[in-house]
Amino acid sequence: MLDIFETDVKEVLTATPSSREYPGRVMLESVDPDAPMPIVSKGETSRGVMVVWRVTFRRGFEIQGFTVEPGTTYDFDATLKRSGDQWLIDNF
Repeated sequence: MLDIFETDVKEVLTATPSSREYPGRVMLESVDPDAPMPIVSKGETSRGVMVVWRVTFRRGFEIQGFTVEPGTTYDFDATLKRSGDQWLIDNF
């Protein structure tokens, strides 16, 4: 969904509106932390650890021309890889 490659997780969570990581921050901030988030699948890949979990968005947003309404569920997947003392988002 997003074109984020080998980006430090902290960069996404603290992204400013002018940065390329900002759409990821908007999406993550829109997730309803009180809704169930079941893990759909998980496993190791040649690139790192991949997890797919179902999230519910508490508020609507637009990301790269795609509109998400409040209450929408989405199977969110990410591949993370360890690089030294930090986790990098390898695929989002």
